[in-house]
Amino acid sequence: MIRTNEAERIESVRLFALFPLVMTILDPYALTEGGGLFLCDILAVFLAVYLILKNKCALYRPLLVLLAVDFMLTVFAFILTDSSNTSLGLALKVAIAFLLYLLVYSSVWIFDIRASFYQFAEAIGLLCAVLAILQFVFASMGMEFYDGRLFFPLGEGSYFGGLYDKNTHDLRVHSFFEEPSYLAFFEIPITIHLIQEKKYIKAVICGISCILSGSMTGILGLFLALAASFLFDRGGKQKHRLQLAALILLVVIAFIFFYNTVDSLKDLIDYYVNRISNIGSSSRRENSSFSQRIFGNIALFSDYNSINKIIGVGFNQYPLFFGINKDYSNDFVSNLLNFGYIGLLFMIGALFSMIRRSVASSRTFILIFIMLLAVDHSWFGTMFFYLLTWIVMKSETNQKDRFLKIKF
Repeated sequence: MIRTNEAERIESVRLFALFPLVMTILDPYALTEGGGLFLCDILAVFLAVYLILKNKCALYRPLLVLLAVDFMLTVFAFILTDSSNTSLGLALKVAIAFLLYLLVYSSVWIFDIRASFYQFAEAIGLLCAVLAILQFVFASMGMEFYDGRLFFPLGEGSYFGGLYDKNTHDLRVHSFFEEPSYLAFFEIPITIHLIQEKKYIKAVICGISCILSGSMTGILGLFLALAASFLFDRGGKQKHRLQLAALILLVVIAFIFFYNTVDSLKDLIDYYVNRISNIGSSSRRENSSFSQRIFGNIALFSDYNSINKIIGVGFNQYPLFFGINKDYSNDFVSNLLNFGYIGLLFMIGALFSMIRRSVASSRTFILIFIMLLAVDHSWFGTMFFYLLTWIVMKSETNQKDRFLKIKF
């Protein structure tokens, strides 16, 4: 029989496994409508205080080194940059927030949460996928249906769309998430994990939700991840590979059948085909969604002087430096603009460090993580750390040297 204290400790560890999953769903919500105090920040602070009191804190070394380099570049940028637009207060605020998130996620990773994380991820992933499928079905029938928004107020800069795109009026389901691409990035690693665990029916349900989201990054990311899974996962037996191939074939046949019989599904597939066929032309339109995701504000880099091209302008400073409203660039472009060539090189070095220490089963998750960085501005945010959690959980069990334990 487990002692009471031991049982409480085990239950606390299980709750830690929920943290990376729940944070992605709570990301857009705040204490007050349009307020800047977000629920995720509050949860991170409370968890940090708890971990400090329990003396169970750690920092993930690859990201700690990267954060330290970025901080030094920020200091040099403020010394060497002649600009009245930048804000040292904002830079320090962002650096502290990044360090807070790194601390709480790193500390959660050092606990034995792997089995619990997988269990919770499968359950929550299926729940989100089923809701997305129901949203698609009922909205296709012209019926009002729950759009996935929770009862919390939305924070500053957050927008929780309905089931139809406000610009194109296309059906874009997103389950409990702020937008369809976030649903896709949440479900893709769960789909790959379920395939690795040979839970194919559940994998199909989660994979279908990615397709129904109407997100180009979701559909392309799903198929790239599936291809990478076949390539990297050498542990699967030939029998299981054949089973999976047969299941995929049946899904394709079912899609062809429903495409010819269900108008809403036909519209969705036509929407994908139209977007793929227009990628070449959309990339040449400066304000297109595709162009913004891939290139962002990269053209501004040429306006830097030689010093700023090398060291950037500091944490979240380039929008202020250039007088633009918001940073819509992906993480590679944002890091180049904020931290220059040096920051981008250290960012790539951190990714190589993860790849070098990875095992076969984790490489597909690293690919998904790199895809997120290439199409979204998620730097040190909830989706960023959610995908990193998968990488850490899927990596080799002995990773003690990857963490810096902190004693208070």
